[in-house]
Amino acid sequence: ATGEYVAFVDSDDYVDLDAYQTMYEEAVKVNADYVCCGYKRIAHGKCVWEYRGIPKNKIQTIKEQDCYKNLAGMLCDNKSQGLYRHYDFAVWHGIYRMSLIDLHKIRFCSERDYISEDIIFHIIFIPCCNVVRVIPKALYNYCMNEGTLTTKYKEGRLDAVLKLYDYIIGLISNLQIEHGIADLLRHNAKGLLLDKIFSTIAYEVRYNKTDTFSALKNICNHHQVKTITKTVDTTSLSLKQKVLFYCLSLRFYLGFYLIFGRLG
Repeated sequence: ATGEYVAFVDSDDYVDLDAYQTMYEEAVKVNADYVCCGYKRIAHGKCVWEYRGIPKNKIQTIKEQDCYKNLAGMLCDNKSQGLYRHYDFAVWHGIYRMSLIDLHKIRFCSERDYISEDIIFHIIFIPCCNVVRVIPKALYNYCMNEGTLTTKYKEGRLDAVLKLYDYIIGLISNLQIEHGIADLLRHNAKGLLLDKIFSTIAYEVRYNKTDTFSALKNICNHHQVKTITKTVDTTSLSLKQKVLFYCLSLRFYLGFYLIFGRLG
């Protein structure tokens, strides 16, 4: 890439015609290093869900140390963070200043090494930013297709999730930041781990066609999962997440089948 900014688009997806012009114009207004927008989920050619991240008609400019709050919001939905409470960590609904990527030699890790390489990219990139701009327009179209890489079953997902968490904690520990911000990032990384455990449970229920029960049992009895259920802050969890949390804590496997819609 040789432009001032770079963007990433998954092969199955597409953007609105004015997506990059809109984000670039917003970047120029405030000299932003990173601009992100909302997105739409597309199924069978129709929008089934729209995500904006911030209130409609409210553009948000985040500067200097507050950029870490943007990063924290990518890790976990924390109600105490107000407008910073949640941003989707996918790289495909934003534009990034290319000179920062080149200067700091930032590259994506391989999916063979870590799942969710997007969040790793952001943990390295956002600390390099002086200005982040968030716009509430849903300009990216994420296509939900059965049989894609995200829906094909593959064993070892929990191990990959735990490996990702350990790597994220290591990255946070290496950041030159205030202790309070580091604690916030670690706190939200724990929330990310819990969310990834929930998604792993959903993955096993929906796509494991051979021995789902054993897979769920292994998740609930894993020592690191047991630790997270004893230490995580549940106050920011949604109602569904709280139900999942108690199913996880109490090893109520039937609850997982009920929630994720596969019985019999």
